[in-house]
Amino acid sequence: MVFPGSFKSTAESQLLIIRRDLFVERSRRLAVLEALYRPTPILESSTLESDIFSPRLIQRWYPSVKSSDRSDVYLGTLEGRPVALKGPRLYKIRRENAIELFVSEASVMSVRHTNILEFLGVLVVDEGPCNLGMYLIFPYLEHGTVMEYLAANPRDNRTLLLRDVLRAVSNLHARGYAHGGIMGSNVLISSSRRAVLTGFGQSRSLDSPATFTTIGYIPYQPPELLEDHLSDNYTGPTKPGDVYSTACFGYEMFTDCIPFHDISPCASPRTRVCQILVQVAMGRRLPLKPTAFAAAYTSNGLTEEIWSLLEEAWNHDFQRRPSVDDLLQRSVFAEVVDERPPVPANV
Repeated sequence: MVFPGSFKSTAESQLLIIRRDLFVERSRRLAVLEALYRPTPILESSTLESDIFSPRLIQRWYPSVKSSDRSDVYLGTLEGRPVALKGPRLYKIRRENAIELFVSEASVMSVRHTNILEFLGVLVVDEGPCNLGMYLIFPYLEHGTVMEYLAANPRDNRTLLLRDVLRAVSNLHARGYAHGGIMGSNVLISSSRRAVLTGFGQSRSLDSPATFTTIGYIPYQPPELLEDHLSDNYTGPTKPGDVYSTACFGYEMFTDCIPFHDISPCASPRTRVCQILVQVAMGRRLPLKPTAFAAAYTSNGLTEEIWSLLEEAWNHDFQRRPSVDDLLQRSVFAEVVDERPPVPANV
C-alpha cells in the first residue's frame, strides 16, 4: 500500500493504542471514559495496562479516503497490517458528548462476530483542541463496500449477503442494541466474501434513551422514526426500525438502486429527501417494485418470495413486522447454499 502524505507517531509521543478488550466490560469502559476526558489522555490504572498495545509504530496516510460532516476515514498500517482509522469530527457537538458517543460505538463493536467488522482497538493522539484525536481501528478490507464489490462481481449470491447482514443485526439485537444506519455504504465485504456490518455511530443500547437527535439517511429510515422526526420527537433506533432498514438494504442490493430513487429524481438532494420523508411517513409509500424483466429478477437473484419478505419488513405498523430472527428462519435464507470458504471458529 502506497499513499501520499504520511503521518507517523509512536506510543512514546502522547499516543495510546487501546485493545478492543477494554470496551467489553462496562466497569472498564467507564475507566477509559474517565481517562479520555483529560486534556492529555493517559491511562494510569494498573487494571488497564494489559489492554494497551505494546509500543509500536502506527502510520496514517493523508488525505482521508472517506469523509462526512461526522467523521473521516484514513488508511494506514498497524505493525505492518493494513488498517482503516475512523475519527469523529467535532461538528455541532461538545467534546464530552463526542467522547461518550465514540466509546459507545467502540463498546457496540467489542464483541466478535463473523458478520460484524472486526474492531482492533482505539488510537488516541494529541491533535489539539479543535480535533477529538480519537480513532477506531479496523482491518482494511480491499473489497470495499458491498455495492462496490457487487459492481465488480455482479453474479455473486446476493441472498447470502443479505443473510449475512441479518445475522449481524440478530447478534446486535440479542445483545440489546439497535443499529440505526443499515445501508449499503455501511456494509463491507471481508476476504472470505462475507458481508460485515459497520457504521455503528448511531447505534444505541435499548436499555437507555437516545443520546443524539440526528437521524440516519432518510431513504432507509422507517416511517415511525420519520414521523417522530417531523414532530421533533426523534426517539432513536429500534429493533423494528432495523428490520425495515435491512429490507431497504436488500432492495439496494437486488436493484442496484437506493430506495425511493424514483421520487423527484431531478430535484436537489435536499428537496428529494424532504419529498421522501413526507411520502413515506405520511403517504405510506413503499420502494418501487422492479418489473419482471429488470436485472433485479433476471440476473441479481430477486424472487417473488424475497420480495414478499421485503414487503413484510416494510409494514407501516412496526408492531406487525417480523423480527430479524423470524426472517432468518424463512426457507429462502435457511436453505440457501453457502459455498464460500469457512472462516476460523474464533472469528
